[in-house]
Amino acid sequence: MNNYLIGIAVVLLLITFPIQQAVEKYNNHKAIIVMKAVDYTIEVAVREGYFTDANQSDLVNRLTGAFADLDTADVEFVSVTETPRYKTELYDETELVEWTIRVRINNVFAVPALSGITAENNNYYLYFVGKMPSERLAN
Repeated sequence: MNNYLIGIAVVLLLITFPIQQAVEKYNNHKAIIVMKAVDYTIEVAVREGYFTDANQSDLVNRLTGAFADLDTADVEFVSVTETPRYKTELYDETELVEWTIRVRINNVFAVPALSGITAENNNYYLYFVGKMPSERLAN
């Protein structure tokens, strides 16, 4: 009976490894989709010269619609250009569209209780930071 209980405990511990691999594949897939969505949002912002409210809400809606475990609070526009920037004939710092966007990826570990990780700490952030010259032409 003792060997039977030990065998069950070992199987339960070992089953976490294939489950963790599946969770990592899912999180990698999620990260790729998030990167593509953020890249599209940045392209639109550079074309328009700034991050419009519609552009920001489109990204949030697209990501929260694609993943059930993402909430609107998980997509954060830390600092983005919210006033129009215009392309000039000569390069100038005032034409740069800047952004810092972070997206939280939840459920990093399959069985966080075995490692002593709390639900609040079972996540990581993807950061998107950069700047590009605006493509919006001045009148």
